Amino acid sequence: MLNNISIAYFIKNKRYILESKTYKNKNELIVIGEFFQILKDENIENVTLKNLREWDNKKLLPAYRITHGPIREKVRYYSREHIDIVREILRLKALGLEIPDIKKIIFDNIPECLIFLKRDIVKKEDLKSMMNIIENINKKETDLIITVIKNCKKYFCNNFSIDNLNDEYIKDIISQYKDSNLENDEDKNIIGFILILISACNCYDESNNIFDREKFSNYIDDIAGKY
Repeated sequence: MLNNISIAYFIKNKRYILESKTYKNKNELIVIGEFFQILKDENIENVTLKNLREWDNKKLLPAYRITHGPIREKVRYYSREHIDIVREILRLKALGLEIPDIKKIIFDNIPECLIFLKRDIVKKEDLKSMMNIIENINKKETDLIITVIKNCKKYFCNNFSIDNLNDEYIKDIISQYKDSNLENDEDKNIIGFILILISACNCYDESNNIFDREKFSNYIDDIAGKY
């Protein structure tokens, strides 16, 4: 609920603010029924009043609440800024993301590419063994290169929108990671691991069968620099 506090949200890595009711011009507030009609007028489809109530209850689209009438019912109100959030919610839902992950993207500024990587990797039965290999990289470089890196590099490039797994891509995704607001320990561990893994992939020269330890160490320092 937006009555008491302002809330920061992110669209395409750009930060915006939903101001609290204290700082909001009451004439700019739009009752839920009228807001729903505005969405329809702007050809924003696949949204129902039930969706708006659910998204508010789950803090995905937090609304203002103003008490009305003799039974003191708290009515939901919205602002024009909410329209952009609705568009972003629908875009992310169309990609197959659920509410918990959409919240992380919009309110924690976690890049959606990391959400997809995390979601896919955690499904793999060999996640634990892969993490052990990364943690013991000095002792298991051969296993890392032969059993993980080559297959993972091919997998990432074939299954995600990664045209080139190169320095520019890695630096960009690490930069987005460092700008995100990670509060959940599980997210920190899984996403951090994903970044380590794709960094390792980029440090392996397949043509010469060489793993660049110094380059990988620099990536690790950059990733660890967030905390």
